[in-house]
Amino acid sequence: MFVTGSYIQNLVASDYKRIWTETMKCQMKDKDSGMEREVIIKYDPEADFQFMETVFVFDIMDLSGTDGYINSMNQAINNVLWNNVDIRPGMPEHYDLDSEKEAYKKWTEETDGYYQPLEEHFEGIKETYFDYDVHYTIGDFVCFKDSKESYKLEWESYDKSVKDILADNPDVNPTRYIVALPIKIEYIAHDVFY
Repeated sequence: MFVTGSYIQNLVASDYKRIWTETMKCQMKDKDSGMEREVIIKYDPEADFQFMETVFVFDIMDLSGTDGYINSMNQAINNVLWNNVDIRPGMPEHYDLDSEKEAYKKWTEETDGYYQPLEEHFEGIKETYFDYDVHYTIGDFVCFKDSKESYKLEWESYDKSVKDILADNPDVNPTRYIVALPIKIEYIAHDVFY
């Protein structure tokens, strides 16, 4: 296990400098309501992080691990940008109203007693997703490489075509390249709340 630090910046220096700055900003807009929110990603390896976004890939050919690590790092950053990493415990109330409705529905189905119908319970409540800007602070990637026989079965369960690759390389155990990205999230309410 190792923390990348400047190692990863040096490894992919030209691409890194082209796509990454100390602070990255993007604007999101709801096409139905026109509401906007800002997403900022800052790099600070000394921050007090809340959780790790963990991603892994399997590989049997890449002995150095470079491709495996880079692919996992790309996926971790993609998860921050596009896969709702901000929808998690600690998010503002009604930030993800669909999940709240699902949880309420499941709770009423599993519990005896009378409860308000779903529509009644959430009447007048709107989702607050676009009422907040989101500021991510990310740190250095933490990388780990592990190889074992049992990964053959695990890899096959993810990708059915890998059976042929493993059949051609029976003495090689797949290696799992694991990358964890430490993250801190701040939800910044728009001025309408003050």
